[in-house]
Amino acid sequence: MGLVFKFLTFIVIVYGLSFNARASASYGLELGIDYQNFFSELNQPTRKSDIIIETEAFAAKKWQSSEFKLRINARSNSQSDVESELLFINPKEAFWKYRSYPWQILIGFNTYNWGIFDLYSPADNLSPKSYLDLFNSQRIGSPVVDILFEKMNWSFQMIYIPYQSHPVLPAEDSRWLPREVLLDTSTEDLKLKLPEEFAYVYSREEVLKDAFRHNYGGRFTLRLDRSDIGLSFYEGLASTPNFFINVSGVLSPDEANTVLIDSDVELRAIYYKQRNSSFQLTQLIGPLIFRIETLYSDTLGSVLGVPAWSHQNAMGLEYSFRTFGKQLSLILNYYFGKSNEVADNLVSGSGNFFQNSLGFGSRLSLTSQSSMSLGGLFSLEDSGYFIQFTSESKLSRYFSFLVSIETIGGSQESFLGSFSKNDRIRGQLKIYF
Repeated sequence: MGLVFKFLTFIVIVYGLSFNARASASYGLELGIDYQNFFSELNQPTRKSDIIIETEAFAAKKWQSSEFKLRINARSNSQSDVESELLFINPKEAFWKYRSYPWQILIGFNTYNWGIFDLYSPADNLSPKSYLDLFNSQRIGSPVVDILFEKMNWSFQMIYIPYQSHPVLPAEDSRWLPREVLLDTSTEDLKLKLPEEFAYVYSREEVLKDAFRHNYGGRFTLRLDRSDIGLSFYEGLASTPNFFINVSGVLSPDEANTVLIDSDVELRAIYYKQRNSSFQLTQLIGPLIFRIETLYSDTLGSVLGVPAWSHQNAMGLEYSFRTFGKQLSLILNYYFGKSNEVADNLVSGSGNFFQNSLGFGSRLSLTSQSSMSLGGLFSLEDSGYFIQFTSESKLSRYFSFLVSIETIGGSQESFLGSFSKNDRIRGQLKIYF
C-alpha cells in the first residue's frame, strides 16, 4: 500500500494548492454504521453478529477542461482480530483528468466495470475486488493511465495499469470461507470434510508470470438509435486467485471420495494472468431492454485447478412500468457457459456458479426517497440459491436507512450451499456531511 499513500499524498497536495485557481469545487463525507446478525451459529473463530463502520470521503475540483477527483473508502470491523478486517482503505478514485475534444486522458487511481449487467457481469473483471463480504464485494482502485478517443456515436478507450492493486480475500475468521466441506480442485471427485474446530491460515502467496505488472486493455463502443454495441479486450490479473490447499486427514470409512480433515487448513493464493475478450449488446425492443454479453478467457500458462479456457455468457430482459402510481422495474437474466475443469467452493469458484443459472431483480420506487427491491440467483445445476430483500429510505438530507434480509441454500457440494448457514439480517444507517 506504500505506492497508494505516496500517490494520494501527492494528489492531496496538488488539490489543496489549486484552491486559489478559478474553479468549482465540491466535497463531502459519508459515515455508515452497518449491523448484521446471522441466524445460525458456526464454529470458532466466526461470529454471529458484526458491527462494521464504513466511511467514504470525496472531493472534486473542476476547471474548464480538467478535473481532480478523490473518493477514498475506509472499512473497519473492530470485532475481528484480522488486519484486513480491522482496517481496509480503498482509493476508489484519485485521479486527474484532462479533456480536449475528441481526446480525454486520465492519470491516477480508478475502478472499471466494462460489463453491462447489474446482478453479475462476465466482463466485470478489470478491477480487483474486496471479498470481505462475498455478496457485497467492492472494486478496488488501481493506478492507471486511461486514454479515451470519442467522436460522434463511437469511442475507443485504452488503459494501462503498471501495477494492479491486490484483491482482498475473506479473512481467516470470516463466515465467507467454507466451514463444513471444502472442494479440492486438484482431484475432481474429492471433498474435504472439515472438523468442528479448526483454523484457516493463509501462507505466502505465489505470483505467476508477473501477474500484477503491466496489465492493459482496450474497449470500442458504438451507440446507435436503439442499441449500444461494445467490444473489449483485457490482459492482466485474473479477478480471483486459485488456491493450493494443504491439510492432513484420513479417508472416511463411510463416505466415498471423502477425506476427514484433522488439521488446520492452509491456503496458498496463486495469482495468474488471463487474456479476456468480450462482446456486449444492449437493444431496445419496444418497452423492453434486451442485453447480451459474452466473455472468452484464456489462462496464460498452466495453473493447477484453473481452466485453461472458459466461456461465459449472459442474456437478459429489463422492463419498467408504472403500477398503482409507482415505478416498478423487473429484470430476468440467464447465465450459461462452459470450461474444461471443475471449480472449488472458495471465492475462486464463484464464477463456476454462473455456468447454468438464473438471476432476477425487481425494484419498486415508493417515493422519490424510498424503495424496495427483491433479487436473487438460482443455479439450475445443483439447486443452489441466494435471495435478498432490501428496503431503503432517505430519512432527510443527512440520514438514510437500509434494511436487508438474505437467505442462501444448496447442497454441501455446491458453491452457494457452502454458505447455507449465512442467512442474515442487516441494518445500515448512513450519515451525510
